[in-house]
Amino acid sequence: MQIWNRALLLARGVALAIDPIFFYVLSIGRGGSPCLYMDGGLALVVTVARSAVDAIHLLHILLQLRLPYVSRESLVVGRGKLVWDARAIASHYMRSLEG
Repeated sequence: MQIWNRALLLARGVALAIDPIFFYVLSIGRGGSPCLYMDGGLALVVTVARSAVDAIHLLHILLQLRLPYVSRESLVVGRGKLVWDARAIASHYMRSLEG
């Protein structure tokens, strides 16, 4: 999990670095003409890179919905109980404000 968390952190950093590049896709005036044009190659590269990063985030969400968590009710006693039921895990994260 530590390796996955580091990979997710790296993916978030890459996403922050990729987003400003979308501003360079559209340009005004090329060779003296006042028209708006789009750099198709750059748009394709940036879109594919951002889609790959978004796929990593989607995989993280799916992984989070499948991995067990420690129930807060069981921490009162001092011994944490893992919740393994996939439906209970999904409802826990959907109801949670912290995510």
